[in-house]
Amino acid sequence: MSLRATIRKWVGLALLALALVGVVWTASRRSVQPEFGRIYAAEMVETHTLNWQTRWERGEAALRRWLHVSQRQAPPQEGLQIGPALLGWSLGGHIYMSNPNSNDPLWEFALSSRKRLRDVTREDLRCEFYGMNDPRGTNVFGPRYTGPNTRTAWEEHAIRVPDGQVFLARLVTNRSTVYVIQLGRWQYFTDAAGGHNGRIRVEYVAVENQSPNKGAAPNDGPAAPLGNSRATGGGRHR
Repeated sequence: MSLRATIRKWVGLALLALALVGVVWTASRRSVQPEFGRIYAAEMVETHTLNWQTRWERGEAALRRWLHVSQRQAPPQEGLQIGPALLGWSLGGHIYMSNPNSNDPLWEFALSSRKRLRDVTREDLRCEFYGMNDPRGTNVFGPRYTGPNTRTAWEEHAIRVPDGQVFLARLVTNRSTVYVIQLGRWQYFTDAAGGHNGRIRVEYVAVENQSPNKGAAPNDGPAAPLGNSRATGGGRHR
């Protein structure tokens, strides 16, 4: 190998190492919730092609090939891995209650007024949860989404969730563990083959040993829906 090629390789390795150190440092700063401990991250991509990478990631992949470094694995497509189960998401900003591979209800949800995952307290978990086709869900999440602005919405077997929203989720089969989730900003991009892709990342904490019987009472009065968030485009819906 020539001297110039050796220098190029070491410069590339140094740049890649700096980038990885930056990612690790950023993740370490954001890894603990004051009351609940470790913050986990989950990511998924919705795509109908194999070209899931953004332009930046294609450049990174090219650098990795040049340096003979193993490639980054693609994010999962079936759902976000939250604890032991998948939580479905789609380009339209929907979070699904049902297992992607089953018609059985799997998740039920509650809404948080907190703006940041780190601000959630144990007292905030004393709230009502709503499951599949519960007509009372509109009291908290608001009616089905119809307008141009992204907001929380109740859609029978899914909730529509805007960027940055903090919400609570628990498995119907294990109501004693509550997952406090903050949705990141979803990305919409066109891949190298012209396919339309969506991508989302969330952060969450798992809170165990919660009272499993806390749910919405049938005679509960309506609560005001939370405010709107920024506008986003639609995509594939339910």
